[in-house]
Amino acid sequence: MGLRERELLELEQRIVQRQGDRLLLGSLIHSYLDQFPDTSGSKRRHLEFLAKQLIAAEDVRQLTAAKLVEHTRLRRAQGVSPGMAFNDLLWIGTVLEATRSVHGGIVSPTVARCVAHKGSLASARD
Repeated sequence: MGLRERELLELEQRIVQRQGDRLLLGSLIHSYLDQFPDTSGSKRRHLEFLAKQLIAAEDVRQLTAAKLVEHTRLRRAQGVSPGMAFNDLLWIGTVLEATRSVHGGIVSPTVARCVAHKGSLASARD
C-alpha cells in the first residue's frame, strides 16, 4: 500500500470512528476533496453540491442500484438535464473508485455496474 492509500485509509478510519460503523457517501466526498485539493473548480463544486444531497447520507456499503436510480429520478424531476444527472453519477463513481482502491470491494457489484452504465440511468425520468 502506497503512502497516499495509507493516508486515505487513516482519514476514512477517523471518519468511520466518528460516525460509528457507517461509511457515508457525503463523508467520502469530503475525504476525496481533502485528499485531492487540486480538484478542478467545476468538479469540486459538483462534489460539494452532491455532499449536501440525500444520496450523501447513504452508507456506501448499503448503497444499491435502486438508490442511485432514485437519486437520478429526483434530480431529473427537479428539471436537471440528463447530462447533469450523468455528471452526478460520474462524480459518485469517481469517489467510489477512489474508496475502492483503499477499502476493496465495499460497494456491491450491482452498484458498480449501475455506475458503470450511468448513461442509461441519467436519462431516467419516471
